Amino acid sequence: MEVTIGHFAKLVNTTIRTLRYYDKIELLKPTNRNDKGQKVYTRKEWELYQKISIFKQLGLSLEEIKTHLSKDTLKTKELLDLQEQMINQKMEELNETLQTIQRMKELYGKNSISDKELDEFTFIMLDVFRREKKQIHALEKHFHDNPCILAEIESLKDPKLNLERDKATIELLSITRKLLVYNETVNNSEMLKAINNLVTPTTRTLFTLLQDETFLEAHQHEFNSYIPEDLGIYLYEGLKAYFTSRSSQEEDKKDV
Repeated sequence: MEVTIGHFAKLVNTTIRTLRYYDKIELLKPTNRNDKGQKVYTRKEWELYQKISIFKQLGLSLEEIKTHLSKDTLKTKELLDLQEQMINQKMEELNETLQTIQRMKELYGKNSISDKELDEFTFIMLDVFRREKKQIHALEKHFHDNPCILAEIESLKDPKLNLERDKATIELLSITRKLLVYNETVNNSEMLKAINNLVTPTTRTLFTLLQDETFLEAHQHEFNSYIPEDLGIYLYEGLKAYFTSRSSQEEDKKDV
């Protein structure tokens, strides 16, 4: 078989432009020429193109394919094992992304907050979901020797509890935005009630940790969430007011 580039492109169902690029990067470079001096593709190039197509389907880049074909750096079994590992990792990442999307969509139509208002907080919530796994890991590592706190941290992985917590978070964001617009004090009963609906033992522990400079320095990238600065400051002050109030109440009970 000796065919010109146009014929070969049709034969393997690709484009002339692709074949010329493969030739340029010396991935598939025909060596034979016809009587007119044109490069021609033979059975050898056809077999090589099939290998390239298979490697592409396995997820290898053109550079990786070129390296493998020229040096045979990996045995085929090793290559399959490596690609299987990479694909499983990609599937896990895609599945996590899908769960994040579904988790956000669960909030639409199920709150007292309108979809329009919810849109404002979408990226905040998506960032919360994105960081959640690493935050849980950081907490588990920090409290590895405290079974009680570890049990509470484990509850953060429960989808049903997540939905309730997500609703409470959206409600708190909405109230915080409203109070900020009207320049209300953070020690507002409506805000404190919204925080109370969100608070768990883990939330209290986490808030304490976020004031621990040593912990924050080690895990700042996990907890440095996407949130507008004015809203973030107001929310932080509200949380601080809430926990200060709770601490005072607990102290008062001890004195009684």
